[in-house]
Amino acid sequence: MFNKHKTDILIIILLTALSAPLRFINLGYSEFQDDEKKAYIRLAKDQTVTDFLLQQRKGPMQFLATYIPYSITGDYRNELAGRLPFTLINTASVIVLYLLLKKLTKSRMASVFGAVLYMTNGFIVGFSRIAQYQNLNLFFSLFSLLFYADLMDGKKHLIRKSLLGTLFFCLSLLSHWDAIFYLVPVVYFFIIFLLRKDIPNNYKIRVTIYNVLLGSLVLLPFMIPYVNYHTSNKQSTDYFGRRIGLSAYSFIKHRFIFELYNPFVTLPFYLSLCALSVLFVKKNLIYFVWFFINFILIRYFMAKPGTHIYNYVIPMIFLISFLTASVLENGSKIIRTVLGFGVFFIYAVFAYQSYMIFVDHKAEYPWDEKTIFNYTTIPYVEKEVLTFGFPHNRNWKGVNEFILNYNDKCSYITNEGKEVSQIYTDIKFGNTTKCHYIISVKRPFISTRDGIIYPGTGKNNLIYQYEKDDEVLTKVYFKNPVSSDSPALFEDMLLTN
Repeated sequence: MFNKHKTDILIIILLTALSAPLRFINLGYSEFQDDEKKAYIRLAKDQTVTDFLLQQRKGPMQFLATYIPYSITGDYRNELAGRLPFTLINTASVIVLYLLLKKLTKSRMASVFGAVLYMTNGFIVGFSRIAQYQNLNLFFSLFSLLFYADLMDGKKHLIRKSLLGTLFFCLSLLSHWDAIFYLVPVVYFFIIFLLRKDIPNNYKIRVTIYNVLLGSLVLLPFMIPYVNYHTSNKQSTDYFGRRIGLSAYSFIKHRFIFELYNPFVTLPFYLSLCALSVLFVKKNLIYFVWFFINFILIRYFMAKPGTHIYNYVIPMIFLISFLTASVLENGSKIIRTVLGFGVFFIYAVFAYQSYMIFVDHKAEYPWDEKTIFNYTTIPYVEKEVLTFGFPHNRNWKGVNEFILNYNDKCSYITNEGKEVSQIYTDIKFGNTTKCHYIISVKRPFISTRDGIIYPGTGKNNLIYQYEKDDEVLTKVYFKNPVSSDSPALFEDMLLTN
């Protein structure tokens, strides 16, 4: 069996080795950002786990994934442990994508190229470095397509394979509703199966019924109470109403988000190869339809898509892989050789780019500009865009430890978003009528708060500071109770440069 699959096994080992540096090096450097905190099960008083899961705005899978490291470490603040399951799953998705593309394109080289684009893409690398549902969506959705693809031309075990496809697609849905962006190929594979002449109709009916039953058994026990809760909860309906609607994001903002994660020549490179694929490769029409539908849905019907735009990047990788397969099939031996070397050159370029952006933290992009290949990254101007996976550390654990030893009876205020600071602090936030700390962060993670300063941050009040490479990034000031004529609410004390 090893000899039969020797080449694929070696390729899988190679792809894993090429993926690992972008995912595992410095994985625990960055502090948790707000959405990572929300990935943990944290029960309110008298709240059950069932109630907690039903009240979330996504499925339960990511909470199960974060519970694994928490059950071992008992520490909600262990970044490396919390992220590790998601990083492993993201790495596994590289292998699944390779196997899927190989099944569809019938070309190992084209599939390796697709896997290289995927493993080095800024969105995928960024997601691999956080504890978030996107990694589960990618893995389960691609795995479901791997099994569903056999419906088009497979001869054996179609019931078993289709049921596995349905199981993994349901797990993707239970991770996040982004799974719907894979419905185009799922439906296409089933339509091709139902149109096949070499399979009896009664067998097609059995396959369809079994898959509907399995999907219902997996999804409905969660979905029925979930939908019932959220449709009867005004806060939830308002939230989903804000997220789903005519988009306010322009093409320019879509481009900004893409280039924030994939700067320099990445976007024109993707677009030019996709255009060639659409123009000259006929059998990939369905993957263009997939891209087009995802793009339209995200562009026009998601009010604030943010990094969800990665869902139309995945079909782009399929289009490029089919173009590569066509060139390999019709090109000369010289062209195939050049293309082979080109794949590794492209890996080197994009991998170095992603390494400098996500792994290297001498300068913390995008809060700091970086120069890569003699090009300087774009300024981080759209600061409301969430920055997943980028390096950012202001030593909040050290700040919290110092404060607890200094005086743990006081509260604190900070120019960092409380969504981040409250992950790490054990004292209360916001009350300045009594003794309190002022924590001033340089280039905070929540960048819209950059430039906010407070009165009382003179040298005499400075009690702690955190430095990195001779630059002070965090300062802690201590203030005694404010006078009676001082404002009681900390937001009234803000001074903006």
